[in-house]
Amino acid sequence: MSLEEQLITILALLSLAVVVGILTTWFERLSYTTGLLVIGLLISLVGSPFDFELSAEFILLVLLPALIFNDAVNIDVVAFRENLVPILVLAVIGLVLSIGVIALVGPTLFGFSFAVAILFGAIVMPTDPVSVLAVFERLGVEERLTILVEGESLLNDGVSIVVYSAVLAGLLEAEARSVAVGEVLSLSEFVGVVGTGIAVALVGGVVVGTIAGYLAYELLAKLDDDLLAVVISVVLAYGVYIGLDELGASGVVGTLAAGMFFASRTNRTDISRQTHATVETTWSVAAYLANTVLFVAIGIVTPWPLLVEYAPQILVAIVVVFVARAVVVYPLVGVLNWVEHPTIPRSYQHVLTWSGIHASVSVALVLGVADEFPGVLTEQLAALVFGVATFTLLVNGQTMKPLVDRLGITD
Repeated sequence: MSLEEQLITILALLSLAVVVGILTTWFERLSYTTGLLVIGLLISLVGSPFDFELSAEFILLVLLPALIFNDAVNIDVVAFRENLVPILVLAVIGLVLSIGVIALVGPTLFGFSFAVAILFGAIVMPTDPVSVLAVFERLGVEERLTILVEGESLLNDGVSIVVYSAVLAGLLEAEARSVAVGEVLSLSEFVGVVGTGIAVALVGGVVVGTIAGYLAYELLAKLDDDLLAVVISVVLAYGVYIGLDELGASGVVGTLAAGMFFASRTNRTDISRQTHATVETTWSVAAYLANTVLFVAIGIVTPWPLLVEYAPQILVAIVVVFVARAVVVYPLVGVLNWVEHPTIPRSYQHVLTWSGIHASVSVALVLGVADEFPGVLTEQLAALVFGVATFTLLVNGQTMKPLVDRLGITD
């Protein structure tokens, strides 16, 4: 694709964003992300005029850092810290247990090997509540619930990537040696690798991200220039993400820590309001554009023939993913309520379960598998993941408002 064609494609996507934005102002029940997805799906059905490709690297290295850093600089750091224990429990223990549920039933329901079932769980279980959070903001949902949903989503992306990377590495080595995965990595070794990986991802990400955020803040404090502040924040967000990714730690956690520290320190200093406003506006626009490209692109690249071919399995996968989340969220929160105060009410638990939308990271990871393992297995995984992503975005995202209204959990 030539540079001119790329620019035309970008302008077309932005034009679609304007159209969807207008539609969402006319139809309040239609969320922005759902509208983007529907437009993308329609383009996919009638045939896209664009030579458009969506890659795992583009999502993970270009779009995701912008989304994470924007969330980090806008999240309530105090509320995040106050709810850190339940967030960590849901994002780490909850995700691992959910993957375990998928791994147990995957071989029977989908014909996967145990290793591929774990891989599928790691791909499909991370949450992406962007459309849910938009509903929360519009309705004025209680802040604690918003923090729990957003915090879990931000952290479980990093955990899922660790599990995914460990399984994918084992599968690749097994294929190269023409042996079973179990001969490359036993279950106990796999648990050790994943446990170590999660610890390194979390600790390394927090340490490096915090140090980088501090250095960026010190530099900005000496300059207090709004345009330089934007450049510094861009270098911070992408530098931490890519650097930690190369080092084997979590770029997601690192960027989150860097953004939160950077924002919390600048908010407590004499840095000018103009600088604050410029940085916040820049990242809000960046995240808006990233979401626009992402959700239209997901719709455009949705493999309709595969969705039709694997329709029965997709329906099963939708049920399994929901059950895997429910059987983890309710018991885990029940245990938390024994030891943590204030407790998480049942109404919150219903929303936490239903807010399990599985889209951006899931799509990126399954596209990564396609790069490594072209063939029938990849087609099956792609069909299941795109099917779950489309369903949860359209159904869970659009029914969140009635659920919140019924539960009465607005401020």
